[in-house]
Amino acid sequence: GPEAPEEDYGAYLDVERGKEAALKTLAPWFHEPAVFERVMERAERPLGRTFMDPLWNKLFSPFQKDTFVANKLDAAQSVRVAKAMIQCILTHPQIHARSAAGHQLFRFSQPGAEDFLIDALADYGERYASFEGEGKAFDHGGSERKQLEDVVANLYAAIRGLKTPRSRAAILERLFVERRSIWRLCNAISDIFTPEVHTE
Repeated sequence: GPEAPEEDYGAYLDVERGKEAALKTLAPWFHEPAVFERVMERAERPLGRTFMDPLWNKLFSPFQKDTFVANKLDAAQSVRVAKAMIQCILTHPQIHARSAAGHQLFRFSQPGAEDFLIDALADYGERYASFEGEGKAFDHGGSERKQLEDVVANLYAAIRGLKTPRSRAAILERLFVERRSIWRLCNAISDIFTPEVHTE
């Protein structure tokens, strides 16, 4: 349905609660191809924050035990979701939707998306390192540069959370190519550096 005006706070909350309830109802079947396709088509448009906020925060937060769906997705679905999260962070006009997508990409350590996440870090890491100026402005002081920075940071976290030999190797390999997100790289390495990693 349509977005309520943000200045009409009561109506806005009513719309968001209604969409949140609908997404919660769909959660047990979200991974089914027909349901997944319909919801993701809307996520990729993307729609306003009253849809995007509960989509990311209710269905993809591991803290929402009753509605968490990420662990039910196949590899292709996981990759599509990760792409949609990145696109939302980079382009959505509303900060709440961008933040919701960022919070869940941070935790999106899904094995089926491992190759994509590693490749995406290489791609967006290079884009961010080469980006000059602030670029397009977003609401609440956001900018194209800041959104790229957030994507790179969240990808480091997602890959770190995979805890696989390949993901650990991918982070260590960033030592030779990372040019801008040095703190994020060092933080990821400090989190994964165990005797097992030293052996690898």
